[in-house]
Amino acid sequence: MDRFNAFGASLAAFGAILALASHLIISNTPMTALGIGILILGLSILLTPTEPIPRRAVRGLLEGSALGLEALLEEVDASSKGYYVQHGDGRVYTHIPLAVDKGPIQSNPPAGRLAAEWGGEPYLIVLPPASELARSGGLPEGLEAAVSEALVDLTELCESVRVVQGEDIILELRGVRGWIGVGRFRRVMGSLEASVAACVAAATLKRPVRVASEVDMGRTRRIVLEVYG
Repeated sequence: MDRFNAFGASLAAFGAILALASHLIISNTPMTALGIGILILGLSILLTPTEPIPRRAVRGLLEGSALGLEALLEEVDASSKGYYVQHGDGRVYTHIPLAVDKGPIQSNPPAGRLAAEWGGEPYLIVLPPASELARSGGLPEGLEAAVSEALVDLTELCESVRVVQGEDIILELRGVRGWIGVGRFRRVMGSLEASVAACVAAATLKRPVRVASEVDMGRTRRIVLEVYG
């Protein structure tokens, strides 16, 4: 039991004792009502989860989203690496070249569009798994803090993150826990961890980002993100 729940249990116990003593011993109605109020408050605190959505559930939702995108990418035979780009609505989208790679689309396609054309070439426009996570506004300022919050604290996809920011962004993830079995998704959008990091980086920097490379060394992963614009 954490301190928050322990406080709720203590408050409920005190309220129950106060209500019983006030009613049975001194027959004081206001004190009895006060005790009942404290009891209800304590029970409310005790029954309120400190984490409304468990971190494993968040990770599972991201993995399920990756599976759905894997099927879509297989269907259109996408193979080029996608670009993570923040649109005017605050969401980060992935621009995936379906033929010749002309770079990230410079003008935001209309909301709801699944396909667009840039430089005469077709592109697939999809929402990456962490788009709403990056858009929520709950991430701290600063790239390393935001990426660490998303990968370690919110999703538990890894145990720690180190970020080196230069012309490219280099991330070293330790204790990787994520599910990385989807081949087409990883080829086009990066592993789930890289996809989340790229999404957060695009939202934080307000610039297009692409997963350039990933190298696994046991439970440690080195990810390089290219920044455009």
